Amino acid sequence: MRLFVSESHDIFENLAFEESLLRLDGESAFLWVNDPCVVIGRNQNPYQEVDLVFLESQGIALARRLSGGGAVYQDGGNLNYSVVCDEPKADGAAGWAIDSLATLGVFASISGRNDIVVGGVKVGGLAERFDGRLIQHGTIMVDVDLAVLEQALRPSPMKLAKHGIRSVRSRVSNLAQAAPGLTTERVLEAFVCSSHANAEQAAMTESIHSRAQELRDPAWVFADYQSGEADLELEIGGDLYGFALVFEGCEVASAVVSTDSIHPVGTDVLKNRLARTLPCKPDAAVRYC
Repeated sequence: MRLFVSESHDIFENLAFEESLLRLDGESAFLWVNDPCVVIGRNQNPYQEVDLVFLESQGIALARRLSGGGAVYQDGGNLNYSVVCDEPKADGAAGWAIDSLATLGVFASISGRNDIVVGGVKVGGLAERFDGRLIQHGTIMVDVDLAVLEQALRPSPMKLAKHGIRSVRSRVSNLAQAAPGLTTERVLEAFVCSSHANAEQAAMTESIHSRAQELRDPAWVFADYQSGEADLELEIGGDLYGFALVFEGCEVASAVVSTDSIHPVGTDVLKNRLARTLPCKPDAAVRYC
């Protein structure tokens, strides 16, 4: 396995480099730390997930990744890690994280579909994307500014209620609370050691910079989503889906769908569920942005 460590703290450059690993042969891994930013999942509506006014006032970047899953706030107290391979592996990115933290005396486990927890509290999340090759990636909150996190993110009340919590801050915690004195640098070093690979510097080439500009484009970040709340939220297969609806008479003519699901269901499933909830035209356009 080849292991790359980034010296860049630009979220768009790091996402572009991660994507470039899909074009390498064999298995590779990637470690990086970003400047303050919020990263939303592939199918999320930024107007519903983040406080855009707060982000702009604080100079916090907003990015959209290629994988599904939920929105995350990152700063220098957060470590990102990725594994790129041909097929899913039982240990994969999650196993790498758990093994690395164990060397620091921090014992983590997987909870639900994509949470990494320590002492029952979430300290990180996982997501993945498969398109010929697999990217599994995650975050580890070492010493993130939780006050900023709480202001930057605004998950739906339905999602908070689903987890039995009143705010996003009450659901997450930093590793430094469980292991005082722990730093992002020490956690990164633990990941390097447990990989048993020689770390290489991630080269930000001209093609990486070009791809980073595409990922920075508001047309990609905001897609076709509009401001305002979702017209309807439904839980499907344990995940929440938001529908921005367009009506023709009393029937739904089209719907733009947003979700934090790692593996979103198909549009036919969405259309059938929507038809059971509201009148839906047989030819209604139901799509993700």
